[in-house]
Amino acid sequence: MDYTLYEGRRYHRNLFVRVASVINLSLVAATIFAWPYVALILADPIGAASHAALSRVASPALFDFPFVVIWGLPLGMTVLSWVLSHLGARELARLAALYPTALFATSWFWFHYLRYSLLSA
Repeated sequence: MDYTLYEGRRYHRNLFVRVASVINLSLVAATIFAWPYVALILADPIGAASHAALSRVASPALFDFPFVVIWGLPLGMTVLSWVLSHLGARELARLAALYPTALFATSWFWFHYLRYSLLSA
């Protein structure tokens, strides 16, 4: 079979970007469709970082400020990492794919570290 999707270009396996993109898109879907469960983990840290209250029970409007960051940032960075990957900037694609997960993990760790370690001492 002579037909190839890459049309003579070299195939670059970028498994890291693919896995990070799946994680980002899973976070987007979980945030939009299962907000009460995601809110148990992310509502307090993101609310404290943005100085805006997020409800844990009811889903906020889709374009409310902190809520749009939780689903818009991973979606935008997934698209950006795909574009950068196809332009050949593999390192920037990795950074863009990793950024939302690293940001949310850092904000979660920092919020709970400050809450339980520094402020209780």
